[in-house]
Amino acid sequence: MICSASNHNAQGYKPLSIGFLDIPDLVMGKYGSHYSAGQFIDQHRNIENFIKRSNLIILDIDSGTTIKQALFYLSEYRGYICTTRNHQKEKNGKPACDRFRVILISAFEFNLDPDEHKATI
Repeated sequence: MICSASNHNAQGYKPLSIGFLDIPDLVMGKYGSHYSAGQFIDQHRNIENFIKRSNLIILDIDSGTTIKQALFYLSEYRGYICTTRNHQKEKNGKPACDRFRVILISAFEFNLDPDEHKATI
């Protein structure tokens, strides 16, 4: 899987190429406390530095869908569902709910320019 990770929110994103079974390590912070479904020029995470290749789709679900629903809707796909640090906590005055990420793996590599990537994500 094409991805990157860092211990900083925007800098130091080291490019990674990991296997499907290594995704839990990525999410749990083995490679850094922040991760991305892409790689970046000069290891600086921003839209202008995005390198045109990716094969992960990461969806942030912050309200409106439960993990149980996501498991049902996505049961035919290969991927992971992992909770975020704000899972089942009140956040910005909004009530506690399922907050999680869905990580899907594509059989194909996406080659999107930065604007296409931003619109897609």
